[in-house]
Amino acid sequence: MEIKINKDDLERALYVATSSSVEVFESVEPHFFDAKIEVAENILGNIGVKEVESEASVNTDEDPALLRFTKDYICFIAFLTVFRQLDLVLTPTGFGVISNDQTTPASQQRVNSLFTQLVVAKLNVYCRLVEELRNLKGWGEQECAAWTINNLLWSFADYNRMNRVEAVDTDSWGKAQNLIAECDEFLRKHISDALMDKCLQEVRTNSVTDEDRPVIFQIKRLLWVFSLHDMSSYKKFYRRLIATLETDENKYTLYWNSNAYKANHIQSFQNTQDKAGFVF
Repeated sequence: MEIKINKDDLERALYVATSSSVEVFESVEPHFFDAKIEVAENILGNIGVKEVESEASVNTDEDPALLRFTKDYICFIAFLTVFRQLDLVLTPTGFGVISNDQTTPASQQRVNSLFTQLVVAKLNVYCRLVEELRNLKGWGEQECAAWTINNLLWSFADYNRMNRVEAVDTDSWGKAQNLIAECDEFLRKHISDALMDKCLQEVRTNSVTDEDRPVIFQIKRLLWVFSLHDMSSYKKFYRRLIATLETDENKYTLYWNSNAYKANHIQSFQNTQDKAGFVF
């Protein structure tokens, strides 16, 4: 991917990397190459790469949003790769990076705290980058879009907003992934793969319909409460989702015509005299 990242780009993305010298940038710069490959292959895809390179070829005072978030995310990947190798000091304005023996490095506890903050910031930049890509025609049709948005609660930012009471830490987000995947599989069995895949594709291509918008919200809410082991809320929200899907056969034909719908409406055998299997 042909884009250049300079010292100003790094310091804009990560204030902690601000330094009057170029030594910090020079420590991070060799890792931009691998980070660019990772972002290009796993997130941007061919369509995203072409758009980013197109934006980078135009001289403007400020980078367009897609180019900026791409650069920011590459900077986070590269910086966190060498983070433990850098000397850190707590300055009056926050953490800074030093490369001399005249100042005492920050404590391990503070370094770990900063690392956690940076990982959260990286996740938020990732969400902004993907949100921009969803607006790019054709991006959502690529294989990398399916990897990136593999369930309806793919976004750390959305998960954090749903939590509301307190900010989600990276450990909680990591632990939630298996539970979200488990709930996703359960819902596929009960509202159909076809409907879930349709909703996912609408999210990837930023083309959510008015009919599916409330369904997508309710599915995201179910994934969230399941990840919290809140089964009381899960049962309540699941009932509401099924009620929504069963309000209108014309709106939700994928569900109504599915084996999932049939399974949800299995009727027990009525032992009446008009039935061939009647038992006296």
